[in-house]
Amino acid sequence: MGWLWLKKEKEVMEAKKLAADSPKLSALRAEIDSLTTEINRRAEFWSGEVRRALGDRIIGPGGETLAFAPGRAAVALLPTVRKARDLEVDKLNKSLRADDPGFVALRIINKGHLFYLLISAMLPADSDKEAFLQATTARVIRSAKTLAPGLIAPDAACTGGQVNPAVTADIALVENPLPTFFSPITRVVNSVLSAFTTVPAPNQKLITLARNLGAGEGMGAARVEALPEGHGLRVTNVLPADTSEPPDALAAALVKKVRAEGASLKLTVPAPLVEQGLVPVRYNYMVGYIYVFTMVLIGFALVAVFLMKEKAGIVRKLGAEEVEAESAQADERKKLAEADPLRENSPAAIHTYTPGFLVPKLLFAALGLAAMLVAISQAWPHLRLLAGGASTEAVAVSVLATKPGQPDLMLANQAELEEKSKAVRTAKDYGWTFYNVFRFETAKGNEVTYQREVGCKLKPSLPLLDENGLPSIAMLLYDPKDPSTAVLPKEFSSWFVPGLVGAFGFAAFLVGSTLAWFARKPIPIRVE
Repeated sequence: MGWLWLKKEKEVMEAKKLAADSPKLSALRAEIDSLTTEINRRAEFWSGEVRRALGDRIIGPGGETLAFAPGRAAVALLPTVRKARDLEVDKLNKSLRADDPGFVALRIINKGHLFYLLISAMLPADSDKEAFLQATTARVIRSAKTLAPGLIAPDAACTGGQVNPAVTADIALVENPLPTFFSPITRVVNSVLSAFTTVPAPNQKLITLARNLGAGEGMGAARVEALPEGHGLRVTNVLPADTSEPPDALAAALVKKVRAEGASLKLTVPAPLVEQGLVPVRYNYMVGYIYVFTMVLIGFALVAVFLMKEKAGIVRKLGAEEVEAESAQADERKKLAEADPLRENSPAAIHTYTPGFLVPKLLFAALGLAAMLVAISQAWPHLRLLAGGASTEAVAVSVLATKPGQPDLMLANQAELEEKSKAVRTAKDYGWTFYNVFRFETAKGNEVTYQREVGCKLKPSLPLLDENGLPSIAMLLYDPKDPSTAVLPKEFSSWFVPGLVGAFGFAAFLVGSTLAWFARKPIPIRVE
């Protein structure tokens, strides 16, 4: 019962301490409230002063919209052989817009297990929808032959053609949407990266903004360009077919959406009042990097000063005299040895050392060789598929979540997966293991389901949906004779264990064999 008494005494002491501190806490809260009120009062006063000084130069409600024009857009779906890559879509959009200034965008659409390209282009007032869509589809197919080989079948035809409302708006920005200066470091890095991959275009922010504006369900799409005079965007947005709002409401909604999506890309749409009141402090960590860089420069400068003073004989390195004395003694011993060859070559002056321990060193090398063989045996199925397997793209269809003592869960949509992953991370329950499940089609047209051999804790290695809201795609190699035997060659976990075992085995074999080679070789040791 002693521990109950101690617990009760501790609670009584804490209650007494809290009661004693209560007046101090109340006074502190009152002081904080007073300071907050004073800060808000000063912020309101300063806001009034700013408004009075700027006068009519302050942007009014709706002033961020420089121009606005409603229109109509023809949209249709074009089936693709595979899922288009974002880089391919960006190249096609650039080429098609150069040919037709009214072309809006291509967008990847997923329906079931099939992928489509949503084609959208502004429809001229006197054009026939069907003829216009046929001509636009033909241009897309021609461009895809060179910019995205194998993406669209030559005889593909568009489906689901319709006319949707669209709006085009010129929206002001605080900053220039395109970079006007590239540092020498950026140019060097881009020139090196261009030999291995595609360097992001200067308008990458605008491409991302257009992709975000057009994302979602339905037949929507967007195109974003920088205004020629700078500090502004020209946004074309294809709206759902059932849109019935008046033009003013559409303009306000588009500006609101651009402001929300552009904030994360550092594209700021001006507003009459950005923020007023007590603003949270934001830290600029770049100052820390600049400080460290400055200290490094100061360090280099100090080193240069000391080197010059050392060269002039003003300062001496610590221990330099001792090193010079030892060097002089060594030179003296060398001269004595040259003057007395009998002393240098006498049997008493030369000894040999044989390392020995040949068997343990051979066993160590054999252990490394065995580890290498184990690694090769583990990786052999994957290596065999890498050499002679068929390649295809697999679609992530579900995630299998398992835990000992719990029933298995098959999570088939992203919402369920995120909810389960969040619950596992919050509880730090490391007993759950997530396995991605893929579906792919063989060369013979058969659908095969493949589950990853290696699972991950807390969350799967690949989400069910990518950043565009489409099913995630992974490269897969499979055995044409037995499609159930497959591997994801680009997954790190497919090669981690065999690679780690093989690396340790190779290192052990190399060290062991080297030591064994010199185990019986006498090493001469000269005695001064």
